[in-house]
Parts: sequence; C-alpha cells; structure tokens
Amino acid sequence: MTVNASLPVDTLTMRATTARLLADDAGPFSPRELDTLTLTLKGYLRLLIPEVEQAAAQPPDHDPTMTVPVACAVVAVAEARRKLDIPLHPGAAAARAYARRLARSVDWLLTGLESLGGAQP
Repeated sequence: MTVNASLPVDTLTMRATTARLLADDAGPFSPRELDTLTLTLKGYLRLLIPEVEQAAAQPPDHDPTMTVPVACAVVAVAEARRKLDIPLHPGAAAARAYARRLARSVDWLLTGLESLGGAQP
C-alpha cells in the first residue's frame, strides 16, 4: 500500500524567503544570490501547486462559503504555473523582476493554502 501524504509546508521559511525580495528596502543581490533565490522560489512553487490544488479540491467540510477562497486558489495555481513557464530574459533587472514575480506567486499560494486550512502559518 502506498501512502501519499505530503510533508508539512514550511510557511515561515517560504515567507521569509519571499520577504527578502519583496521588501521595500531589498538590497542589491549578487547574480549568484539572485539565481539561488530564483531556484528556491521555483522549488517552492513546485511544492505548493499540488498542495493548493488538493486543498481547493477538498475545502474544509465542503463549506459552501469557501467558494471565493477556492476560486482564488485555482487562479493562484494557474498564475504560478504560467510564471514557471516564462523564460528568463538576460540582465540583472530582468532577473530581479522575475524573482519578485515568483515571490509574489509563492505568497499568493501560501495565502490560498492557509485560507483553505491546508497549512498553518
């Protein structure tokens, strides 16, 4: 028998990573650091997408008031998938903008997952 249980999502670490990029005073990042952050965020998205899909497919107690959070989660998943498929353009500014877009998607997925009861902050 195969058990398909996932590990708990580490929302604190994921939010700390996104905060590094989304803070108003986010300093300049070296190309290597930005590359590492981008790869980390892509990994987070790949972990979060199935978690959010599963939570959206089974809202808490099949509560009809969960229609809006479910819809938001579905949109967040679609947007995250789209961002994963966007090719990275050359240049430091493009790399930083891309990483920031990924960070916003991670935040959006975490918010959706939390609103559906799939992860606790």
